Amino acid sequence: MVNDNGGINGRKVRFVSHDDSSNSATAMELTRKLVETDKVLLMFGSFGTPSNLATRPYLNDSKIPRLFVASGDNAFASPKAFGWAMGWQPPFRVEGRIYANYIQTDYPERKIAGGVTWTDIG
Repeated sequence: MVNDNGGINGRKVRFVSHDDSSNSATAMELTRKLVETDKVLLMFGSFGTPSNLATRPYLNDSKIPRLFVASGDNAFASPKAFGWAMGWQPPFRVEGRIYANYIQTDYPERKIAGGVTWTDIG
């Protein structure tokens, strides 16, 4: 649809996707291909903590923007060290706290994690 309307600032968009099978070595190999051979402008929605951690230094050093990194690992909360990456999901601990707060507020009589009550983990 974007390309049918002339692209972005007159440039056609080409979407390239590879499956790294959640293998860090494969992720690094495919990422190098995307940067060095395909000459990508940016990475978008890369999924998985191990693959994203493996490619993070290379992409940061190459100044390739990484938009909406799909990992809740706290390692992706370092904008000063890795300024070319922007995550989109909350850190795993924060996400867990959000769910726990919801359950505590809306279902205080319910138990979490197979018999553990809120007061046991709170």
